[in-house]
Amino acid sequence: MKVIHVAGLSGAGKTVFISRLVPRLRELGPVAVVKHLGHHPWDLQEGKDTTVFFESGAISVGIDSQKSVLVMEDHDLEHVLGLLDRMEMAFAVIEGFKQRPFPKITIGRLPHPENVLLEDPSVEEVVENLDRFPEFSVNSGKSPGVSGAGKTAAFTLKLDVPAGSPGWALLRFPESILARLEREYPDLRGDLVRSGSAGAPFSVYISAPDPHVAYTGMRVLLEEMEKQFNPHIPGLHED
Repeated sequence: MKVIHVAGLSGAGKTVFISRLVPRLRELGPVAVVKHLGHHPWDLQEGKDTTVFFESGAISVGIDSQKSVLVMEDHDLEHVLGLLDRMEMAFAVIEGFKQRPFPKITIGRLPHPENVLLEDPSVEEVVENLDRFPEFSVNSGKSPGVSGAGKTAAFTLKLDVPAGSPGWALLRFPESILARLEREYPDLRGDLVRSGSAGAPFSVYISAPDPHVAYTGMRVLLEEMEKQFNPHIPGLHED
């Protein structure tokens, strides 16, 4: 499941952009949108059956002739993404959560943005760059990055690198950065899967029991890749 994070200040146009992006993504697969409600929490109607069931500790689902509404106590973003992955969503679009370390799209001017993939893109620019967005996978320890029976289920991010990528593919990169990440984060596992010789497409998997560790590893990897693309831009990587 591709995670497409859209961040920006209130009123920047995130909702309008996502509402245009979703129909285009739906041409490619099922889409879910996760929105940070911020200071405007969702109010459940007092005394309604679905509210009573939720307050009793259940995941409460209401169904009518046009839709289903699910309410649950879990408000951890990674857990929600895991649920969407199990529902076989192809894309999860996240609105808000601008402080989270996801590779992101920014809409409007966002102070001190981190890990930005695209700034104020068109819908087609996003579609053309889908391979740059991380892939979220909930697994049982049998996918790249985790091996062996009895392992704790890991959070896995996948980055697909297309054919014709720069020469660092010939310099055993990103193998070197993956080895460094594994030394710095003992619970992290990085794997590179090549589909051919140097210059051919390949995929990088980063897995860790803690989603925050996995995202940190992916952020570091993307930063190192950016340095390879833009090695001569002064101050590009300064805080």
